[in-house]
Amino acid sequence: MQNVSNDVPNAPQGHSHKRLLIVAAILIVMVAALVYVVLTQKNLSTVVENESQSSSSDETADWKTYRNEEYGFEFRYPEEWTLMDRQSNLIDFGPGSIELAGGYIGLDLACVSAFGGPIGVQTTEERTSVMYGTNTFEEFKGFIISDVERTLYTHSLAISYPEAEECRNLVFIIRKQEANQWLDQILSTFRFIEPTAATSDWQTYRNEEYRFEFRYPVEYQVYEDSSETIQLIRPEDRSVKDGPVNNLTISIIDNPEKLDVRAWWNKYGPYTSPGANQSGIYPDSFPILNKNVGGVDGIYIGGSEGVLTNYLILPDNDKIFEILTMMPPKDQVLSTFKFTK
Repeated sequence: MQNVSNDVPNAPQGHSHKRLLIVAAILIVMVAALVYVVLTQKNLSTVVENESQSSSSDETADWKTYRNEEYGFEFRYPEEWTLMDRQSNLIDFGPGSIELAGGYIGLDLACVSAFGGPIGVQTTEERTSVMYGTNTFEEFKGFIISDVERTLYTHSLAISYPEAEECRNLVFIIRKQEANQWLDQILSTFRFIEPTAATSDWQTYRNEEYRFEFRYPVEYQVYEDSSETIQLIRPEDRSVKDGPVNNLTISIIDNPEKLDVRAWWNKYGPYTSPGANQSGIYPDSFPILNKNVGGVDGIYIGGSEGVLTNYLILPDNDKIFEILTMMPPKDQVLSTFKFTK
């Protein structure tokens, strides 16, 4: 009897393995292609970013550098621009011939507290923090309000000194809107540097009547306008009539009410003779900080653009010493101020 086999022939194993290898190869190629595309895009993005940074840096490579060693800062500005630095704490720069307060951008060393709008006109102010490069500025914009629109009347950017003992800012004042196209690059190059403090050749002024003294730079001169008013100013600025000049003025004021310095300021300040106060500026318009000058406790009142910084000290109850200053080395001068016996 013939045996019948029930075995079914097996499917060809070689063909199945080939199909698996082909599919795996296709998957590997697809993954490799995807990885290549991702890495290429990332590298391209990095190259574009680096080229952008390099291009921005190259654009300012031939710019001029303004360096202020008295106040300790520097920045760059376009090569074809002019910079006016009659006072190193109040400068202007921009294209063409520059007059004081006439450039595209002004720079003021001040303590910004308020921007007074036009008298009798409704105004509003906006303040925001903005970044230029690695620098953080506080941006101030003041607007005049009318029935139909808001009109920009002041635009400034302030940056604070690191670890400043007082309310000390550098304020870039945008005088003309055309400056905005350069603003990012100029402010991105700004940086603080170590200020110089060379006082070895300074002269000494001594007041025997009120028993105080201070040292001052050789290019300045002391003028005793009266026994109660002493002015420190450069001789060439003595006759200047228009615009602010570098100076330091000490006024010794009678204090018959025996007020402390804060009470005196609130009643008679600021920046006018007692009782006058015709400047339209009010005592609470400015921040007031405690300040020791010459070993005597007093107060510091910060100013704004074109306004003097003010120190009040009370060595005794009968006299108020009012020190108004707008001069580059004022901190160094005040550090040498002391009362004598």
